[in-house]
Amino acid sequence: MTIKLKKKNFKENFNKLWIHGFLHLLGHKHKKDSDYYKMNKIEKLILGKIKKN
Repeated sequence: MTIKLKKKNFKENFNKLWIHGFLHLLGHKHKKDSDYYKMNKIEKLILGKIKKN
């Protein structure tokens, strides 16, 4: 694995982690399947916006 790829993986994983945590701070939970899918959809939406910039 190249250094460039490792940096990309770290950045993507870090972004997923802070977005997930932030959504919890906003009150989102994922105990039920429906909550999990809703939270996952929001995470993907935010990640998509971050990647565009």
